[in-house]
Amino acid sequence: MAIAKDTREYLAMTVADADNILLHLARLTAELKRRRAVADKKKAEIDLALAADTAEQQREYDVLYERLTEYIQAHPERFIRPCKHPVKGIGTYGLEIAPDKLKILDAEQVCNFSDADGLMLYAQVKQVDNAAVKQTFRDGVTVPGAKYTPPGKVPKIKIDDSYIEQQLKG
Repeated sequence: MAIAKDTREYLAMTVADADNILLHLARLTAELKRRRAVADKKKAEIDLALAADTAEQQREYDVLYERLTEYIQAHPERFIRPCKHPVKGIGTYGLEIAPDKLKILDAEQVCNFSDADGLMLYAQVKQVDNAAVKQTFRDGVTVPGAKYTPPGKVPKIKIDDSYIEQQLKG
């Protein structure tokens, strides 16, 4: 059963009313963009200032972290039981069993290697056939998990970039 939507208010609107709404949308878009730009600029300035203020400490941290890591790796026998050395009130250092990790840097290269050596290093992935789903909707069947908009006239609102730039300058 179709649910009726009360459109009397919109039917009573004039072109001038619609033009005023677009003008208001454009002004709000420009103001939001202006505020976002100001915030982004402030964030960038804060990040640069923080990096400059902490550069020396970060270098020192990196050197010390590397030294402690090298110490741990040089003396694995000291970290059998317990695996970690506690420093009361500060923290611990030692060894832990970490799972292996994998990061694919270039999937196409991995697939080419797999094909060349006869390895099965990738899987065929199920992919939705968009054309078939569209045709199913056109045939009158609703497909769960998909939204279909038939061809035709649909409302579209676009605010000219030149207007936004003009508002940002002014």
